Amino acid sequence: MPLGTLLLFTLVVALLGGVAGSTLLGWFRTKRVQRRFSQGRKGEKRAREELLRLGFVIVEEQPRVEAVLVIDGEEHPYTVRGDFLVERGGERALVEVKTGSTATDPLYAPTRRQLREYDALFHVKTLYLLNGKTLTLQRITFPEHGNGRKGRLPTAVLWIAVLGLALGVVCWLYC
Repeated sequence: MPLGTLLLFTLVVALLGGVAGSTLLGWFRTKRVQRRFSQGRKGEKRAREELLRLGFVIVEEQPRVEAVLVIDGEEHPYTVRGDFLVERGGERALVEVKTGSTATDPLYAPTRRQLREYDALFHVKTLYLLNGKTLTLQRITFPEHGNGRKGRLPTAVLWIAVLGLALGVVCWLYC
């Protein structure tokens, strides 16, 4: 076989192999994403049943909050969506359902950040993280911010009052 024909044949086989490999890789990725979404849907269905069993009233499924992110002075609106807005004993809460091995851990960075975002945007006193596989419900609070506010503002107001009082005493004594 002449060298030119052999090179052309090799190039065609390599291209066909690349296309076939890429197609298979895409198929496997699609199947993995479909499996994750299916697992998530099953987890949310089980979570819904568990929340009702625990005495929660489901106010809204997939509640949405509109927010704005300002980048270099330009506003960019976006939507944040939780899994369940619930109520029990007169208290509203947001429930996030997670499945999988790492996402169910509230200390897992992406999960923690998502819960922080919910804390900042949904106006509820309580957040819950529900494991869609084990149905374990964890109450989540961020004491220095949001739903468990410890009072940074009152501390600042107290310091301002003390400074104002000190300045007032100094002025009264020396002015």
